[in-house]
Amino acid sequence: MIARLAAPSSSAPQPVLSPVALQALAQQATLRVSASTCGRVTLGSGVIIDGRLITNAHIVEGATDLKADQPIDPVVVPLTSIDVGRDLAAASQPAGVSLVLASRAAVNAETIAGQTVTLAGHADGGGIEVQSGVISARVPGAAYGYGVDVFLIDAQTRGGYSGGPVLDNAGNVVAILSGFDRATGLSLAIPADVIADFLDTDRRDGVSQESAGQASGGLGTRHGATDCGAG
Repeated sequence: MIARLAAPSSSAPQPVLSPVALQALAQQATLRVSASTCGRVTLGSGVIIDGRLITNAHIVEGATDLKADQPIDPVVVPLTSIDVGRDLAAASQPAGVSLVLASRAAVNAETIAGQTVTLAGHADGGGIEVQSGVISARVPGAAYGYGVDVFLIDAQTRGGYSGGPVLDNAGNVVAILSGFDRATGLSLAIPADVIADFLDTDRRDGVSQESAGQASGGLGTRHGATDCGAG
């Protein structure tokens, strides 16, 4: 089954998937990932987009590779790019993974504000969880420690969901989960157009560490964030 990064609003309407089909797609597309940083293992989720494994920078910052498993056999793949401000990281696509998220077109935020979405992640590093939520708003991410806009989603997520996909009712990836608002409990997610821009600048000749903003802080909490300078 193939998932897609959300297409522009001008695209031809896509068929709406049933809740059962959306859950199946989310379960197949969401990989469990882990990275060894600062002498500890950080767990999260990831998804294949345009031939690269995409997850959050806060999961892998300080590492040179990550391990992906569930629902695939465990495999270690090298990181190719990390952007702390966008809280995104890219790694090589694991061999044998057939779930390719084909389109990289930017999403129009106005077309999905207030829309019901499907969220998926390996909660607490365990089995896959799938739940529904509603995108409340797209807001500047500076208050949450991001260098880009973020979506606020009315859904309760926790550690391990980071890097998991947010799907619209056609099965398109409209965002990647990252953390939550400490005051409201709303989930924070990186919009698809930010992901597409990150993919455009992803370098394939080694790990490129870029920063477009703070790594953490403000009102937001990253799921499973690692602070190598703490303690």
